[in-house]
Amino acid sequence: MSADPDQPAAGRLVQALFGLMFVAWLAVAVVAALSLSGAAAALVTVVIIAAGAAIGWSVRRRTLGRAAERIVPD
Repeated sequence: MSADPDQPAAGRLVQALFGLMFVAWLAVAVVAALSLSGAAAALVTVVIIAAGAAIGWSVRRRTLGRAAERIVPD
């Protein structure tokens, strides 16, 4: 996802934080998988990535919802 030059600085910051959060969750999943073996490693990896995706999606929806409310008020 490339930065839109018309996007406000706060939006670019949120976008960068989402990227960092994904990388951090992926690193945790890799470390967990390396410390475990077999099915346990796969399960931990899937759970960590799913949790990170759920948190990121929730925050993104709230952030975009607030932005939409500012653009098109009720």
